[in-house]
Amino acid sequence: LARSGAAFGGEPEKLAATLLEISRVPSEKIAGEALDAAAAVAPAAAAPVLVEMVLDRTFELRDRALTLLQKIALKPVRNVEEFQAWWRENGKKFDEDARRDAAEAAARALGGTEDIDERRKFLELLRNAPGGIGAVSASPLLLKNKESNFFSEDDLLAWNTPLAAPFLIERLGRENPAQRRGALEALVALCAKHPRLKEALGPLVLAHLAERDAGIRRAANLGAGSLSQTEALGALLDASGARSIYEQQDAVRSLYAISARTFGFSLNEPVPDQIAARAHLRGWWDGARGHFKPLALTVPANPFALFPNEAVSMRAFDAPGEEARAGKLEALALNEDSMKSEAAFALLWAERGADDAFWKKMISQGRLRDRARGMLGILGEPVIANLYAAPLIKALTLLDVGAAHLPAAKRAEELKRVCEWLKSPGVKDSLPLRRLAVLSLGLAANDAGSLETLAQIVDAALKAEPFDMDTARPDEQETDYALLRSALVALCARADSNVALLRLLDESPEARIRDTAGRALSLRRERAAVPGLLKTLEKSDRFNWHEVAHTLEPLLKAEDSTALLDLLDSTKSSARAGAAWIFARNLELGNDPKARAKLIAALTDDAMLVRFYAAEALGQRQAKAALDALVKALDDTDDEVRAAAAQAIGEIGDRDACEAVAKAAPFQYRVDARWMKALAIAESVKYLDTILKFANSNMYMEQRAGM
Repeated sequence: LARSGAAFGGEPEKLAATLLEISRVPSEKIAGEALDAAAAVAPAAAAPVLVEMVLDRTFELRDRALTLLQKIALKPVRNVEEFQAWWRENGKKFDEDARRDAAEAAARALGGTEDIDERRKFLELLRNAPGGIGAVSASPLLLKNKESNFFSEDDLLAWNTPLAAPFLIERLGRENPAQRRGALEALVALCAKHPRLKEALGPLVLAHLAERDAGIRRAANLGAGSLSQTEALGALLDASGARSIYEQQDAVRSLYAISARTFGFSLNEPVPDQIAARAHLRGWWDGARGHFKPLALTVPANPFALFPNEAVSMRAFDAPGEEARAGKLEALALNEDSMKSEAAFALLWAERGADDAFWKKMISQGRLRDRARGMLGILGEPVIANLYAAPLIKALTLLDVGAAHLPAAKRAEELKRVCEWLKSPGVKDSLPLRRLAVLSLGLAANDAGSLETLAQIVDAALKAEPFDMDTARPDEQETDYALLRSALVALCARADSNVALLRLLDESPEARIRDTAGRALSLRRERAAVPGLLKTLEKSDRFNWHEVAHTLEPLLKAEDSTALLDLLDSTKSSARAGAAWIFARNLELGNDPKARAKLIAALTDDAMLVRFYAAEALGQRQAKAALDALVKALDDTDDEVRAAAAQAIGEIGDRDACEAVAKAAPFQYRVDARWMKALAIAESVKYLDTILKFANSNMYMEQRAGM
């Protein structure tokens, strides 16, 4: 309430005094929040009282108060005496301009020093600055190859300003998975606060649903759910069957957050029931896609609003008429106070469209912060590609051109300027800016010129020497290969990029690139990717065969059975395991006598996983010809294979074979739920107590099997 009142016309000094009184309460959490709010709403008024608190040895939050003094002064003071000396000299002339000058001086010094202690001091100063000061002052460094690594993704998000968006997007094109995941999570958080940002940058979030790295996919799954991106439902359905239980849980959570439907799908159900429920969900989505509206709660436009409905009509401005309210908000958006201007801009940005005249007024201001916010305001509207301006304006221009909703001819002309600039020799001085430009082309859907530029970048990268990921610092290498990751993300963000993705799948020397391209094509159900994915599965190893098989399985049809059967003869156990797994999951494949004969032969394979999935596949097909081989598999050396064979015999339902299961059961280390059906068919009274025990189990799967 204090932050909101101060931002929208309250009396900051009185609010700060009240908050500082609250900070004396016994609750450490409430006291800390009160201190933070007081320093935010009226820093100059709060500074003397915070000094007294630091000097009071009985005050438990002395260290927090000293940290707030450092944030207020934007000066890394070591103790309260040093702050007092500085305040006596500078307190009377302390204002936003002084803080801005300090931040800009720190940014310049940071770029020129090699001393670690000095660098840490300047970084701390910039991190403590409000977003409207810190992000703007640091923007030249954030678009430099080496200096951009001084700031983490958490630093960019902590500034709490949409001006950090282009710098987060640039990091989506880096090779470091941790940086990409952190940038994606921070970008999703910004998009959740600012609906206009979500509308413009949503495709870049969806592009990461195809990532090879499971951590990044999980962040994309959760991001799609929190942003209510209905375009992600197909990918979320695929992810709900992933190998990692954590990825499955995240995907199911987002699936329900968007659709509010399950059709009986639950990760606690047996796999065949999960597959059936997933098919029902996909069938519903195919029919509802054109008219479905996601279940979503309104996100407050003002970050300090208490209730969603207060996002557009703040209580502070309910009384004035619409014209007076608009005038007050515009004046506050141009105010030099960082907190007031940030809150007012967020409110105006949520309420007004890209064609509003106020954004042009902001672009004409002298302050770089206001010009940059004006560029955000017109996001989605015509913009002249100003690629030789200040770094921050240049970065925002690239986003504007990519996300603009222009007539086709005008948009093609602006994108052509960006593509020509991207190819010019001078731009090679800034790898981060080139990455951002390439990623912005991912927002330019259905533009032939930008797609051709991405294809040229891919061509140049495939001809270049790949990075040695163990020894090189790939995010600092100025080579043609350095833009391949950015181009891949951009291609995954566009629906018209299948040809380029197919080329990466077939020709890229690196598995991480091939896997991502293949997954993107699989999500689009591009059948042309089947040959390439079959080759990838044949080359897979014990670490990634399951991921490749999971990517390939949705694309396969009955006519692909022959090619898949050939993999059962591969010399690599991972390829054979992948083929057997696909047969166990896709019942459209392998239903002819030749295929069943190969699956029966696979029951004697050297690899345990191949035998296990072959038994599962034969049981689901109720292949009576496999009964003799399945009975022999009850003597397998691996207990999982024996259990799969018992389950398959139970699915087929042959009484004689089920009696063989009953004879084998006493020699098992453990008889689990997979043995129940065969034991019941055999009518073995000996196991009635076991069946009753399972039927009364607290574990759902055992109870279901027993019943």
